[in-house]
Amino acid sequence: MNELKKGVKMIRYAYGIKSTCIQAGFFFLSGLILTVTGDGGDFGSLGGFFWICIGLLPLQLLYSLSVSNMVLASPMRKKMQTVVPTAVNAASMVVIYLAEVLVCGLLERRNPQQAGELYLNLVVLAMSQVFLMVYSGLCYKHFVLATLLFIPVMVNWMWEGWGNRMHIWLQGLDMTFGRAVLTGFCLIAAGILAEYLLTLLFYRSPMAKMAQALPLRKAL
Repeated sequence: MNELKKGVKMIRYAYGIKSTCIQAGFFFLSGLILTVTGDGGDFGSLGGFFWICIGLLPLQLLYSLSVSNMVLASPMRKKMQTVVPTAVNAASMVVIYLAEVLVCGLLERRNPQQAGELYLNLVVLAMSQVFLMVYSGLCYKHFVLATLLFIPVMVNWMWEGWGNRMHIWLQGLDMTFGRAVLTGFCLIAAGILAEYLLTLLFYRSPMAKMAQALPLRKAL
């Protein structure tokens, strides 16, 4: 909890807060529009994914601080590149997931006949969050490698059948709302652990220029 508080306090000194807020507004409105106008049983594709992207924005702000020589020379350097960003990203992802749980509950009331599909989408969204947390744990140190691994995984997950195969597998588990929520939280916990371990593994690697905004790359 202390590391989370430190991270939140440090964000106010980050680069690009205004532009990041604009991005967050765009992602939120896009996700909301896609969710409201889409099929009532399917909010787990683009609509939910836009909301998940909001959760990554505080992490981007936090990592921009690691460009500063003051941070790099500080005793807080290791924490600022490992436990603090993991704590901030974990809090963001949990809040986003709770919002998705709320949306799932509202859509279930509107379309009770599609309840089973909604529960499955909730789990699929949680799995998407796991992929993004793993990517976050690697991309700020090895951006090109992380992106080359991440893009084909997400393409296959969202559009080429991996998500559909997971749907089929989950259908055999007699999924309920409570089970879906619990499964999602377990997946997110695994994603948080994976992200933290990756930050520890690559802590000594230099910050990746490509992961930072263009004006900050000159400082690396």
